Amino acid sequence: MKKWIQKAIKHPGALHEELHVPMDKKIPMAKLEKAAHHKGVEGKRARLAETLEKMPHHGHKSKDHHEKMMDGHKEKMEHHKEKMMHHKMMMKEAGKKGDEKLHKEVKAGKKELKVKKVMHEFKEGKLHSGSKKGPEVMNPKQAIAIALSESRKVGKKSKKK
Repeated sequence: MKKWIQKAIKHPGALHEELHVPMDKKIPMAKLEKAAHHKGVEGKRARLAETLEKMPHHGHKSKDHHEKMMDGHKEKMEHHKEKMMHHKMMMKEAGKKGDEKLHKEVKAGKKELKVKKVMHEFKEGKLHSGSKKGPEVMNPKQAIAIALSESRKVGKKSKKK
């Protein structure tokens, strides 16, 4: 069933002609929706165009889409930087005051972030048991166990050689 789209579009530009829209312009959604209710070939073409509009366009992303993605990424990075700066400031305060409670709160925050990161890996299907080469984790309970185990490792100091 490969290339079904190419087989379905036997007459490229026919829908543009039927709807009296220039080839270099995009067909307005309102016009497309109205045409989709028609019977016959025009209605079929319009319904196919609606379906294709909903599908992700992997190779043909617009500049606007790319800019939106980059803006979202920049915002996430800024938020992450702010979080890290706040964390560093909290650690400094905990060290200056010798405040054990504050120090524990900061450590707890690190552990929560680790659990969140591991669970995100599981949801993305990128969590492996043992190592990156180990089998992929499919069981949510196993993912939770790995997350908690790794969060416990965050709080411990590594041995010096």
